This record gives sequence, structure tokens and C-alpha cells, in this order.
Amino acid sequence: MASKSSPYIFTNASNPPTKGVAIVPNMQLSWWSNQLWNVFLSRITQQPAHFKPNIRGSRGLGFWLSIQLQHIKELGIQRRNNTKKMKIKTHIAIILVAIEMCWAAIWNGYPMVFSGDTGAYLNGGIISFENKWISIPWSRPPFYGLFTYVLDWRISLWPIVAMQALILSHLIWMTTATLLQERDIGRFIATSTFVAAFSTAPWFAGLILPDFFTSVTALGIFLLGFGRNKLSKPEYIYSFGITTLAITTHYSHTSLAIGLAATVFVLTWTRLGIIKSINKEMIAITGVITTSIFIVSLTQTIFSKESGFAPYKNLFILARFIGDGPALETLKSECHKKSYRLCPYIDSIEINTNPYITSDKFLWDSEKSPLYKIGVSDMKNDAGLIIQDSLRLHLGWHIRLSIKNWITQLGTLTTGTWLEPFAKNSGDGTTKIIKEHFQDEFETYTSSRQNTENLHLERINTLHITAFFVSIFVAALVILKSTREQDHTMIAFAILIIAAILINSITSGVLSRPDDRYMSRLTWLAVFYASIGATNFLAKYRKA
Repeated sequence: MASKSSPYIFTNASNPPTKGVAIVPNMQLSWWSNQLWNVFLSRITQQPAHFKPNIRGSRGLGFWLSIQLQHIKELGIQRRNNTKKMKIKTHIAIILVAIEMCWAAIWNGYPMVFSGDTGAYLNGGIISFENKWISIPWSRPPFYGLFTYVLDWRISLWPIVAMQALILSHLIWMTTATLLQERDIGRFIATSTFVAAFSTAPWFAGLILPDFFTSVTALGIFLLGFGRNKLSKPEYIYSFGITTLAITTHYSHTSLAIGLAATVFVLTWTRLGIIKSINKEMIAITGVITTSIFIVSLTQTIFSKESGFAPYKNLFILARFIGDGPALETLKSECHKKSYRLCPYIDSIEINTNPYITSDKFLWDSEKSPLYKIGVSDMKNDAGLIIQDSLRLHLGWHIRLSIKNWITQLGTLTTGTWLEPFAKNSGDGTTKIIKEHFQDEFETYTSSRQNTENLHLERINTLHITAFFVSIFVAALVILKSTREQDHTMIAFAILIIAAILINSITSGVLSRPDDRYMSRLTWLAVFYASIGATNFLAKYRKA
């Protein structure tokens, strides 16, 4: 306890002053001044006052003021230091998780690639920068190709993997902070490590394809819809930017984003009403989709003289209809009445017992497919007319096939079926591009596990599928618990993941074709949700 001669008197002698607590001088103040002082003290120190003024005169006012100013200055320095330390720890954690997300590519010995698609994106970026004019192929937007070139500079593909892993790690950090409503580095690392070990996330972070950005689109829409009050302003702006990039990398991401935007709107509407559902979050989501469509359409118009968004989308749908059969029947029954450009080539369409191979041959076989004999540009308008007539004549058939392909896509989630040894095929487009532009890495590429068929995908696939179905069970429990606790953010995230999987399976399975890659690129979100729900439960159990 302080002596009677001291200008400071403690109100609680058993609790001496601690660091960060202001000391109040022994001065005569009114009752109202005393109350105002307590409010001021709690605001400055962000903790309750341990001392109160003892009223015994006005001696020491100047000394007291100097003490308070010094104390406020020290508090500011302490807070800045704590914030700086927290930022450093956060950055280190994000980098560590990014390294974890690279493990599949590191274990493979080289970034993973897919047939000619990876080469087409790499080549598109190279040509664009060499010619100083954006090269836009008819089948895809140019932005992933530009993204790869900005990072590889025809030196190495590893920076692409590093950047994708870093983007993924940062998004997981922001999503974790939004769901938990706090910045817990330990739980972030624990959750991310589980995701890296038991899900497909590292397999797409290490893959040179825009499929990586499919899950980024889903996470970005979630953060824009539910993270505005939990993220800093720079983080929210970053979420807008990275989501815009993700949507522009592939045409299918636009339909995914629109579907998820509608889901966010319905969720907000059911909870807050129609008026409050048109809020800043919905404006941000609408803005990111509109911006993405505008960028893609404007780039298409300027650099390829093609107007509209995805001008060749009908060719993909026509290929799907030809593979399934209705379009072929339409051509056979209508060609004597209508002069489709495809009519003289009906017999040259290569038919396979597997309808998906038939559609792929029609789209991509530049030597045998009538699509390239007629000309892609000339076939563009005819494709729409054939699709319309096919739907008119065989609508029931199309509906049955669409449902079948959708269900097939939902169950098609094997990991790594797309990771074939492409280097063994001398005509493979990706192999040619790597040999021509990344000569120093060509030997490493050809000796990678992917190209030596040493990835042990059967074991990894078993692990991933098991983890996915276990995660679905755990996620169901988390949803029930979140419903009881009225944790609207966790419920919304679960609904968005379900919506993303359903919408993705429609756009890929129905409009393109069912493929393991299309489903696997999103299944890791279920594992992430289950793991973060489990850590949330364990944290509350430990506190209890």
C-alpha cells in the first residue's frame, strides 16, 4: 500500500498496479469528474481501472498530467509492437501453409500438367507478351495464360505453383478468420495441415491449369458476402481483386459465381428480409461478377474482333449433344431440309462407344474432326441452330441425358485420373512447349513421377475419397451444432459449398462432360469445412 504522503492511493491494496494500468493522483475531484475519469481510463487502457481518485486537494496536477501523457504514449508503442509481431507471425504462418500446399508438386518432382491444355495456356501467355498483343484462342479466355507468363518468364514453372499455393493459403487464413471471428494462428495451421494431408487442395495448387481458381471463386464469393465486418479493408479489397481474376480465368467460373451470388442473396433474404438483403455485400458480389464479364468481353472485342461473352460456347454444347446422340439424329433427320455446314460431314464424325470420347474428338481432333475442316468461325453460328432444332425435336431425350450426366458428374471424383504420362507422347502440346521454352527443366519434367507413372494415385485416391465422405458426416454434425448455436456464418459457408458443388457439376457434367477433375477441384472444401468445425468444437471443449 502507498504511504499517506504519496500523491497516489490504491483502491485495492492486494492488487498492486500492473503494466498498462494508469495511476491516478491523490486529488480532490467531483463525483462526476471521477466517473468521467473511469470512462476515459477504460477507453485508453481497454481494461477496468484499478485505481480511483482519492479526494485530498489539487497538489500535483501538472505531474499527474505528465504521467498520463507518458502512459498513453507507452500504450501506443506497446500496441504498435504487438500488432507488428502479430503481422509477422501471420505472414510466417501463411508462408508455412503455402509450402504445405506445394507438397504434391514437390513430391512429383515438377509442377503437374494436363495434356495440351497446360501447354496452350503457357503458349498463349508467351505469344501475348512476344507480340505485345493479347492472343485469345477460340476455346478459352487469355487471363490464365497471362497469369502464368507474369510468373514464369520462360524460366521455370515453379513460381506459378508457389503463387497459387500462396493465394490458397491466404484465402484459407481469411476464411478461417471469418468463420471463427478471431485470428487464431494455431487453429489456422492445424486446419490447413489437415486439408493439405487429406484433400485434393495441394493437387490443384501444384497443377498448371485454371481449375485451381474454381475453388478460389467459391471462397472469394463467400468472403465478399460474409467477411466484410471480419476482414480489414485491404483484405476485403484483395478478396474483390482475386475473385475477379479467378472468374476471368475460365468461362465456367462466371456461371459458378452467378449461382453462388444468387445463393448469398437468398440466404441474406431469408434471414434479414428483402430490403436488407440488398446491402454492401451484395453490391460487392454483383460488382465483381460485372467487372469480370466486362473485362472478358472488352478484351474479346478489342483483341479478337469477336463481340459478346464466350462467343464459341455453342460449340461445346454441340459437341456434348453429338456425343450423347440427339444432335446426330437431328442432323440425319433435318439435313435434307436445312443446309447446315455440318451436313456433308456427318459420316466423318468419329463415333465411339464412349460418348465423352466422341465429343472430345469432335472438339479437339484438328486433323480428323469436321469442325476444323469447316472452320471454327464458320461453324459458330450453325452450332446454335443445330442446338435449337435438337432441343425442339428431342427435348425429353436431352432432359434425361442432362440428369444422367449431372448425377454421373457428382459421383466422378477420383483423384489424378488426368495426370497421365504426357511426356511419353511426342506429339503432346504441353511437352512441346516445355521442351521449346523451358529447356533447362525439360529433363526434370520427363523424369517426374507423373511422367514415370510413379505417383501411386490408387493410394492417394483411396485416402481422398475416404476423407471426403468422413468429412461429409462430420460436416453434417457441424451444421446441426451451428444451427443450435445460431452460427449463421458457418451455416452459410456450408450451404455455399453445397451450392458450388451442385452448380459446378451442372456446368461441367451437362454442358461439357463428366470428368473426375471437375469434381475433385471442389471436394477439398468439404474437408476444410469439417476440419474447421472440428477445431472449433475442440477449442470450446477445452475452454469448458
